[in-house]
Amino acid sequence: MTNHQHPNQSNPVLLTPAAAAEMMGLTTKTLANWRTRSGVIYTGPPFLRVGQGRGRIRYPLAGVREWLAQQERAASRKVA
Repeated sequence: MTNHQHPNQSNPVLLTPAAAAEMMGLTTKTLANWRTRSGVIYTGPPFLRVGQGRGRIRYPLAGVREWLAQQERAASRKVA
C-alpha cells in the first residue's frame, strides 16, 4: 500500500488508484470505470482530484475503509 502523506488530522493518508485497488481486491480499471460513469449514481469509494486542472486521483484511506465496511454491512444484510 502506497501512502502519499503522513497520517494526522490535517493531512489524511491518500492512496493512489493502484494502492486503493489492491486494498479492495479490485482492478484500477474498475475504479476508473466507477469514476467515469456519467448519468449513474456513484457507488464507489470516495476520491479526490489533487493538483491543478483535472488533477491526480487519490483515495482517502479513511474513506476507503468506511466504504469497505459499508459493503460488508450491506452484504451481511442480504445473507440474513
